[in-house]
Amino acid sequence: MSSDLTVFGGPALARVDSEAVLRSALQMGRCAQSLRTAGQRAMKCAWESERLAAERFSARAFPSARLSPVDGGDGAGGDGSVGGSGRVGSPGICNPDDDIQARIRAHRYQLFAQDARVVARQLSAQAEQADGLALALRKAAGLYQQSESLAHRAVGGLSTLVGGTLGFQVARLARPSARVALAGHLAASPGVVPILTGATTSVRWLLGRNTARQSGSPVTPSARVPPARVDRTGHQPSTAGPTRDMRSLFQNVYAAMSPYLDEVLAGLGAGIALVHPRQSGGDLSLRGGAQVLSHGLDAMLPDSWITTTPVSTPRTIQGGHLPASWVLSGSPPGSIEESLARVNDMYPNPKNHIPGRMPAGTPEASIGVQRLTQSDGGVTWQVLIPGTQSWLPTSHPFDGKADIDMVAAQHGTVPEIATGVSAALTHAGAKPHEPVVLVGHSLGGIAATAIASTPQFTDRFTVGGVVTAGAPVATLATKPGIPVVHVEHTQDLVTMADGKPAHGNPRTDDRVTISRSLASSDNPRDQADASKIDREHMMPGYLRTVAEAKQSGNYQAEQVIGRVEELLGGESGEISFYTLARVPACFTG
Repeated sequence: MSSDLTVFGGPALARVDSEAVLRSALQMGRCAQSLRTAGQRAMKCAWESERLAAERFSARAFPSARLSPVDGGDGAGGDGSVGGSGRVGSPGICNPDDDIQARIRAHRYQLFAQDARVVARQLSAQAEQADGLALALRKAAGLYQQSESLAHRAVGGLSTLVGGTLGFQVARLARPSARVALAGHLAASPGVVPILTGATTSVRWLLGRNTARQSGSPVTPSARVPPARVDRTGHQPSTAGPTRDMRSLFQNVYAAMSPYLDEVLAGLGAGIALVHPRQSGGDLSLRGGAQVLSHGLDAMLPDSWITTTPVSTPRTIQGGHLPASWVLSGSPPGSIEESLARVNDMYPNPKNHIPGRMPAGTPEASIGVQRLTQSDGGVTWQVLIPGTQSWLPTSHPFDGKADIDMVAAQHGTVPEIATGVSAALTHAGAKPHEPVVLVGHSLGGIAATAIASTPQFTDRFTVGGVVTAGAPVATLATKPGIPVVHVEHTQDLVTMADGKPAHGNPRTDDRVTISRSLASSDNPRDQADASKIDREHMMPGYLRTVAEAKQSGNYQAEQVIGRVEELLGGESGEISFYTLARVPACFTG
């Protein structure tokens, strides 16, 4: 090979897949081992051939070698040694033809042994070369990964700086006096609702969502879409070209920025916290920034309490369908996939129903409490907590304010939803020693993790496990001994709200995070979900991620999941639903 060969031009290399290089290194290492094994077998063949050749030349194999010159017929030589009769083929005398054939075979064995030794040496040399190549590939992959890591950290640091600068400037413009004035202005302005509605519509448009209400109420005539015109060829003319291009551009920009959005959010929180050190408690992180925002919202909104109301009977789904079968039968979930699917069923009008499943039929802002009776008579409990159902502060705690409050929550604080969960478990009859598994999606996942470490809750109930999907939980701690399973997607914008990627979640023997990139999957459904921002956050993809984690045989995931699922089985189950509401303090008496 020429060492001065240089090539210019041609297709440019956009990137190096370090994982593919590592896989090649592993395969090359296996080839080296196979070559080494073949060389060892060839050497054994050489040894065996040399042994057979030696036997052919031994005195035992060639009795004629110990015969004396033929000089008598009595079999005795002149020196008294044992001899033959002098006749070919007679007893005691070797046949010369057999002797020649034996010597030829022995010579062939020697030649084969020599060839086998040459082959063995060649195979060993090739094995050494393959080992060297495998080592070089591993080093190259390590260098590529190090370079990618350095580049990622550099861009991530720059993203954090940009986010911090933006947060600092925004916080400076929103001083406490400015917030109070802004609150009064918003309260007195008749145009607040149209502005907020327009902003919400714009965000939903960027996400590709249908802006029409999904509550089942009839659409007003003014909001109805006119029938599409059809041209002479029978085809409907496309009117969504520019809109589709804009959404596609937004999706591409988001896909490029998504690896660094957690750093941007972390910097944004730090910048806000830096301007208001007292309200952030000196915590220059995303949590500190969330505390500042939480204080601001509390100053703008009236004090409130959380009420918990039992739902007597789940309502009939639109079209006359009955609620999900597990609502009617009360069957135990048995697995974390089924538990997460049931959380998804509790959304009043989920945008993307799980195929083959029906909603639970519960009203907005509801949680589910299921009593599971084991075969030995023991009782465990499961609490189903759905996610955000309104972004603006509303009359229930499943809104954007609750998101901010729980990201800002410190050890010892009580999330609003925790109050409702405690009241629901007490009403359902849960006893302090009976394990409770908290299962949540999105905001519900934050609530489940926060509740598991809230002393006001853990002093009354025993937390048996926590399962979350699509929830930013990196800033929340959990107690040792409680099995916790987090499921996240790398491009899920919601999971980035804690300012850390999935590998930034706490790692203990009891706490495991399962992360997956839908964009890198070969599954068409994963690729379809990765093509839209909001679908990365949907439950169907998370259920596939859990299933893939189980099929992978990963020891860590298997152990923690197994501990949780031990509590989700049982002989029977009884489900109850409760609606949580945020009521102004002045109305509670």
